[in-house]
Amino acid sequence: MKITESRKIGKIAKSMTYTAHHVSSLFVLALCMTLSTSSSAQEYPAKPIKVIVPFSAGGSVDLVARVISHKMSSAMGQQLVIENRPGAAGNIGATLVAKAPADGYTLLVTSNAYAVNPELYEKMPFEAKDLFPVGMMAAAPNILVVRPSFPAKTLPEIIALAKMQPVMYASAGTGTTTHLAAELLASVAGISLTQVNYKGGSGAINDLLAGQVDLMFSGILTAMPFLKGDQLRPVAVTSLVRSKAVPDVPTVAELGYPGYETMNWYVLMAPTGTPVPIIEKLNRQLNLALKDVDVSALLKREGAEPMPGASAEAQSFISKEARKWRKTLEATGIRRSIR
Repeated sequence: MKITESRKIGKIAKSMTYTAHHVSSLFVLALCMTLSTSSSAQEYPAKPIKVIVPFSAGGSVDLVARVISHKMSSAMGQQLVIENRPGAAGNIGATLVAKAPADGYTLLVTSNAYAVNPELYEKMPFEAKDLFPVGMMAAAPNILVVRPSFPAKTLPEIIALAKMQPVMYASAGTGTTTHLAAELLASVAGISLTQVNYKGGSGAINDLLAGQVDLMFSGILTAMPFLKGDQLRPVAVTSLVRSKAVPDVPTVAELGYPGYETMNWYVLMAPTGTPVPIIEKLNRQLNLALKDVDVSALLKREGAEPMPGASAEAQSFISKEARKWRKTLEATGIRRSIR
């Protein structure tokens, strides 16, 4: 064999030895990363979990988050700590979670605003793909309520009054159902309503109680204590069928506006990239909490329906809601009035 050929063979052999060693190293590294991820998922949670609620304390999103987080905390052996970060119709709190480490220790409980905001705002501080749904939590209608001293006591009377003089409604934020339900009614009834914006449902309802505004399409969970205390007068619910929590209150649809419907829904989300085993563990604990007899009974008593299910089902539900509201906003002109 010629010397040059021998050298070539030597170089090839050396290269193959290096490549094999390199591939072997990569394999070991990948295996270590897999084992590390699996181990961390098994140990999760090893410390308290922060749950961001992007609306003020006392609103419907906050109430659902606290009820379910309390049950999950006892089952998971670590506290799920609620942190309210209201503002920008939920965008401030959602952005914090979207940009947080994807390790399962910063979660988000949000509402319809997550699906609606991209259709309302030309510029969003984060993208929908930055957050991943762990699972749905519950759904509940809005309820149109007025202060007892308000002269209009029924929906026809409210509409008649709005045609003669300005009527102000409280909103928990642009893009929330407290806003969209009012604007949808204004659109189908041919009236104009003036929005007064707040950072959450509790502040909005407090000003309604104080007489600063005339009415509100409140989340039913937020309104229920004030209905039970006769501090607010119920007018109509926004679901297609009457709520079992307030069976004597008619729906907007049955009062002359067939097809009218807005529903609040609540979802638990994590930063995209959170390890699958952690998502699965959170989803499993969420569903166990929702199926708990006491939690389920409490939610139903206050007008909400638990929505246990897989993460994929939540993803499909949110996509469907986004498409629905895109069409509704365009058809009613709500989007144009905001932009």
